[in-house]
Amino acid sequence: YIEWSKKNVKEYIASEANCYDEELWVGGKMDAVAMLNDGKLAVIDFKSSKEAYTGQFIQSAGYAIQIEKNGLFSEDGNHCKKIDGKIEALIVVPFGAEKVEPVIRYEIENYKQGFKSCVLLYRLLGLDK
Repeated sequence: YIEWSKKNVKEYIASEANCYDEELWVGGKMDAVAMLNDGKLAVIDFKSSKEAYTGQFIQSAGYAIQIEKNGLFSEDGNHCKKIDGKIEALIVVPFGAEKVEPVIRYEIENYKQGFKSCVLLYRLLGLDK
């Protein structure tokens, strides 16, 4: 991962920051936000799995929604950073893989819609109670 990062990441913007979306009534703690060398902002999620799964990209898109809307917050709820621009890449790093290689998705809007749909389904099934 370190070698990939040296070649592809211009700057790490944040790590282990909190985010939320009041409208969706969700919150979380993302692993990292970075500016890639190609100028795209990316949410990076580190996983212990052997490969990257669709659900992990959907989760990352949820962070993207929250970060774009409200920025990033410290653990005690203080606003620490507003992100300028849109998240344009979702990166999952499966550290359980035999060869660790980041997996990148650029279909951000599709994954964001997937996240919103998952939240709605969760509530329709009554799992939020």
